[in-house]
Amino acid sequence: MKPSRLFFLFLVVIVVRLAADPGPVKNGAVSVELVAEQASLQPGRSFWVALKMEHDAHWHSYWINPGTGYPTSLGWKLPEGFSAGPLVWPTPHVVKDTNGQVTGLGYENENFLFTEITTRAGLPPGASIMLQAKVGWLACKETCVPGEAQVELTLPISTTHTADDSGTAKKFREAFAQLPKPDSDWTATASRTEKSITLRVTPTAGQSHRPTDLHFFDDNGQLDYSASQILREENGGYVLTLTPSSEAKPDLTRLTGVLT
Repeated sequence: MKPSRLFFLFLVVIVVRLAADPGPVKNGAVSVELVAEQASLQPGRSFWVALKMEHDAHWHSYWINPGTGYPTSLGWKLPEGFSAGPLVWPTPHVVKDTNGQVTGLGYENENFLFTEITTRAGLPPGASIMLQAKVGWLACKETCVPGEAQVELTLPISTTHTADDSGTAKKFREAFAQLPKPDSDWTATASRTEKSITLRVTPTAGQSHRPTDLHFFDDNGQLDYSASQILREENGGYVLTLTPSSEAKPDLTRLTGVLT
């Protein structure tokens, strides 16, 4: 079968910072809380908040493309005139049970899921605004347990930006350093046959970095998340042979996700 061409996109992620922290809510093996990028909000200006998740040892929750299970969700209840953007996800990893069986794509330990909040003009300085959200997740170890919690964050209204200098902000900056981002030093193309998808990444002239253990996480379930990804070097670049999932679209023309 003649290979067809696929258009490949890297996941674009937005840089954010963290601030105020009202405290976690624990349900089962997972603790969640809302934290903000700043200690106050300004009328008519957007700002960032994050859902901070902490998992008990050996427990995990799931990415936007979970493989199995379902991803963490965040349903907002906001003041009039406010709106929330989509979740911005950190890079996942392949999660396994204690027997080494691959169980999906997701997160262990501590992670942050980010959302941009848009405010309205005319908010009175000196007052406070409460943000509320319902969080839902699936936590798995040897068995899987659904979890949910109501979380909230109250921020004062100020005419000037107030930076956060808490320990949570430091943790956030460390987490942000691991977020996926576009890289102009590399180009990526993909093609497919009936039984495989081939992803090729090539460095631009002068790029000397030699990556190891390359892995591609597709964000819409077109790949078999549990299948091995075969890597080889070819013509100065790198080639990953990927296995389509049983639900992959036969007319797939675009492959999107994160390459680590």
